[in-house]
Amino acid sequence: MVEQARKINEKEFYDIISQKEGDFLDFKCKLISGVKLQESVVSLANSDGGELYIGIKDENEAVGERRFDGFDNIEEANNLLRNSFNLIIPTLIDLEHEFIEYKNKFILLLNIFSKDTVYKTSAKKVFVRKGAQNIEYKTEEEIRNLEYSKGSRKREDETLNIDLDVVSDSEYLKEYCKRVPVLQDKDLFLKKETLLYQNKPRIAGVIGLSDLPQSCLKCGIKITRLQFNTTEKQKEYKRAYLDEDNSFSMEGPAEILIVESVKKVKEIMEKMTFKQYGKEDTKLKYPDVAILELIANAVIHRDYAVEDEIHVNIYDNQIDIISPGKFPAGITPKNIKTSRYSRNPRVVRILHKLPNRINRDLGEGIDTVYNVMKEAKLTPPIFSEKDDYVVATLKHTPIASYENQIVAYLKDNRFIANKDARKITGEEDKVKIKNVFSKLIKHKKIKVANPEESKDKRKYELF
Repeated sequence: MVEQARKINEKEFYDIISQKEGDFLDFKCKLISGVKLQESVVSLANSDGGELYIGIKDENEAVGERRFDGFDNIEEANNLLRNSFNLIIPTLIDLEHEFIEYKNKFILLLNIFSKDTVYKTSAKKVFVRKGAQNIEYKTEEEIRNLEYSKGSRKREDETLNIDLDVVSDSEYLKEYCKRVPVLQDKDLFLKKETLLYQNKPRIAGVIGLSDLPQSCLKCGIKITRLQFNTTEKQKEYKRAYLDEDNSFSMEGPAEILIVESVKKVKEIMEKMTFKQYGKEDTKLKYPDVAILELIANAVIHRDYAVEDEIHVNIYDNQIDIISPGKFPAGITPKNIKTSRYSRNPRVVRILHKLPNRINRDLGEGIDTVYNVMKEAKLTPPIFSEKDDYVVATLKHTPIASYENQIVAYLKDNRFIANKDARKITGEEDKVKIKNVFSKLIKHKKIKVANPEESKDKRKYELF
């Protein structure tokens, strides 16, 4: 069967080459060697995936139309594909490709997806994509950490060089066995659950069943009450610590850690109010289930290879739950509601056996957070990745539009400025708020109160 090519016109070609090479995009000429092609594919597969165009030169090699370096026929490109990709270890079985025809020649487009596998070239070299470069990982430590982040190696499976009785003789394990209940001897239970290896406890067993995992691992939760401060110089909100009395270190086995951390967060919020719609005494309150699910999710799915605690930062109108480790392979902020992945299945299993378990079935927890926030008439949770951490954010922002929030504020206050609007809406982008003001002015909802002032000093009032 002859493969069909998608034809493109000149505008579409220039749309393609106008894109900048980076973490998710690479351009290669048709004369690329099989070795170099493997490096490019492996680097994207070992990172977050992306697109690779073969038949378009790098912008450093040529400009405009001269970047076009198409194959004379599809078979020529297919030969390069076959000769290169069959040698990648392991084989990229779900690689997607497409042929693009432009001016009677062909470009090969490869769509490469991120998986929980670390790929190597035929020379057994490991590459990752950083910016517009393919970086080789040469040391065992670099490759091991990549395996942890991808999920092909699980930190929870490894053992700790500590006495077995740290787990087997723990008071928590005794109570756990009564509650589940465990009918066999607890030592036999640990063996059957494969929580031991060569008479040493696996990390999952320590995290889930020992009295104080934090004596062996950095795996606690740090809860801190913070506030928004303004700086006159920059005229924007800055987050700053209040004092040490508002910082708490939570410890214990996974279940206790989750339960006690949720209690502490609720205790802190009970004492908090903030200004919303111009009212000083708005109570900071989120659905209990949302806080429980996100803290449980952080404990269960964090990367225990990253030496750090989970951080829960409570601001005037926002909570950030910061979990060590990046998103596992294939999980993104966009698909987190629909994707299913367990980085620490042994820890999940320990918690799942409890009669009143605190963790929902895989994938259900995030859906629950979205649902309860909607029921509380608050905006959906926000998930992001910053450096080597996943951040789950709950904002105390009503579902009401920014426009409605600004109008509601002005019913109790004579004027509003951009910084006031950013504070009540939780939106930190000045330009977005500026556009909201423009929309309200256009619909004659508000007007400029001091048109003689510069735009940066403008205040607004009801029309």
